[in-house]
Amino acid sequence: MNDHELDQLIARANPYGDDTVRRLPAGAAESDLLEEIMTSRTV
Repeated sequence: MNDHELDQLIARANPYGDDTVRRLPAGAAESDLLEEIMTSRTV
């Protein structure tokens, strides 16, 4: 299986189109992720 075939499989398995996903509100998720990254301890 190559990258192109894998991309096609993933696209067919996605119940939502790219436009729908782009319109999802992500602002809070971005700030939550940034906060977690900034406060995580490094090893």
